[in-house]
Amino acid sequence: MDRVWCAPAFYEAVASSVRPRVPNADSFIGLAFERLVKAELEAHGVRVVSGTYNIGSQEGECDAVIETADRIIFVEMKKKPLTRKSRSGNDINLFYDLSESLLAAMCQIGRHEILLFKHGSIELQDGSETYTVERNGRAVERVALSPVEFGGMQDRGVISQVLKTMTTSKLSAVDASNAHSINKVQKKGQELLDQYNELAKIQSDTKGVTFMNCWFLSLGHFLTILQGVSSNDSFQSSLFTTRHVMMGSLDFYFEHAQGLALKASRKTQ
Repeated sequence: MDRVWCAPAFYEAVASSVRPRVPNADSFIGLAFERLVKAELEAHGVRVVSGTYNIGSQEGECDAVIETADRIIFVEMKKKPLTRKSRSGNDINLFYDLSESLLAAMCQIGRHEILLFKHGSIELQDGSETYTVERNGRAVERVALSPVEFGGMQDRGVISQVLKTMTTSKLSAVDASNAHSINKVQKKGQELLDQYNELAKIQSDTKGVTFMNCWFLSLGHFLTILQGVSSNDSFQSSLFTTRHVMMGSLDFYFEHAQGLALKASRKTQ
């Protein structure tokens, strides 16, 4: 086995040993994660902006915004890993971990999107710099980014089904000790559903509840997408390599490679 397969376990082993010894270790890890992502984007010629906003009574923070000719791509970074209980098949823990990463990021981006649709723009404040993100009729892509892999749970088909389940199903805990976790998942699912309903009222052309624009990527996936990227538009093109294709392999790397090969074959025809 190639030693790179040990990378996710190595990361979690180091992080677990650091947490008891360093106060707010996860906050430092989160900041380092954000800096790495932004540095990699900029190194590939992708202009990325971030910052806080205050619109009326609404306050928020955008981790990263990438603008292209027809898209505004919001990237929210969540460092919640898939715990051992989730990996062992505990469905309650699995839904909770996904709620704290995928669902939390989707809800956060949903707040940005609603304000963008309502006001036409969001003004971001990053230190002494101010940047205005104008909607200008562009669509929004939602990207949840984690530092570690969630395996097949990050497949686009699986993501869509998970989000549908969390927003349309009534969840309950047989074991009372799990009630708190289930309630948190249910609340986030309801928030996401309410956001889509609100967007449908704001924009008459919104096609109801659809998760076509939702992505759940690991850092490894993200770095793979960046290969060969040299601009904002080429980043979107690389991201969209598998947007309309589902192969059922649950292997992002394989499907991305197949998508690139298909693109290359079309160019030579």
